[in-house]
Amino acid sequence: MEPTPTNGSGSHFSGAHARTDEDTDELVVGAHARADEAIEDESPASHAAPGAGAHAAGAHAAGKTGAHAAVSVEPTRKPKTWLIVALIALVVVAGGGIAFGVSRCSQAPTAASGTIVKVTIDEGSPTVTIADKLVEAGVIGNSRQFVHRVEERDVSASLKPGKYEFTGGSDMDTVIDLLVAGPNATEGMLTVAEGLTLAETAKSVEDQLGIPASTFEGAAKAKNYVGIHPFLADVGDGTLEGYLFPKTYDFRTTEATTDAVIRAMLDQFESETAGIDFEAGRAAINASYGLNLSNYDVVKLASVVEREALTDEQRPKVASVFLNRLKAGMKLESDATIAYVTGGTDARADRNVESPYNSYMNAGLPPTPVCSPSAESIKAVLAPASTDYLYFWITNSAEKFSTTYEEHQSTYDAAVSG
Repeated sequence: MEPTPTNGSGSHFSGAHARTDEDTDELVVGAHARADEAIEDESPASHAAPGAGAHAAGAHAAGKTGAHAAVSVEPTRKPKTWLIVALIALVVVAGGGIAFGVSRCSQAPTAASGTIVKVTIDEGSPTVTIADKLVEAGVIGNSRQFVHRVEERDVSASLKPGKYEFTGGSDMDTVIDLLVAGPNATEGMLTVAEGLTLAETAKSVEDQLGIPASTFEGAAKAKNYVGIHPFLADVGDGTLEGYLFPKTYDFRTTEATTDAVIRAMLDQFESETAGIDFEAGRAAINASYGLNLSNYDVVKLASVVEREALTDEQRPKVASVFLNRLKAGMKLESDATIAYVTGGTDARADRNVESPYNSYMNAGLPPTPVCSPSAESIKAVLAPASTDYLYFWITNSAEKFSTTYEEHQSTYDAAVSG
């Protein structure tokens, strides 16, 4: 068939008064230290002065019995090391708490109005974590206000994880609305058009998700996935050519690893073809054309139909041409199979290329599919139009199906010259 355009698709310390582990005559050390440890002056007068007891130290110190204890005059002792450490720790923690409170309450700088800010919200992030991330990115200036507004609107459970693009200068409600709606960034989205080869799909994955094409192609082997997708049994050790279903995939909320992408595409193939009765279709083909095709054969032929036809209406007729040719023992003579090898657009010039994919030189179906077909192309093979056509040509503006080569050639030449 003639060349055809390729398809595209303070916290509080425990106890204000804490008892020491010393003997019973020791007073409790807590927020208030015992006076005889805190006062360095040992003069009797100082101890006899009014208020020089526990109240002078600023505390009612509880003894072991819980009663108010007077402060006895004892030799001054150096503060214990552990006490100093504890007091220092108290100051540090209190200071940290103050700083923490200030960071939550103060207004942080935000991105310039109109600037696009990209933020990824992790799965399971609580509202306060989301708020901190938005402040850090410059989307909002105050995390406390954000948390308060989310709680006020009662949408805490509706904030969705994923990749976002926020616009600098957006008000708080606009930011919240976007988080409720869900990820809006294109980063993490993968669109695979219909009719792409495995190599073209790998390149698309690299361009859109950053996974090296060579890594993707190396992993796209049927033997790696036949355990979870039995429909790959016919493929053997071959590639997943033909089974990486064309679709738009969303990896904005999950990690887009090579394995995750391949699994998603195989899952989609299974989902898209679940309603197609392969067994009944193959039985009908056998009855009408005397051909015993496997499911893998159906995908192979569907991939050729995908590259030759331009519309869903053309697919059943194109499928009938190839099935008629196979029935008659004729070669497929599809330019699509040659282009799979050469990548060229002028298949006529490559018809002498030595390759098992050259369907002008080799009978039967190509060794593998030549692209990932759509569900419509698979359906067209399993339910072809009832025709005796053996030839066709299709352009962007016209099509012609013929039963004889003479008619095919004359109409094609007229179309080209016209």
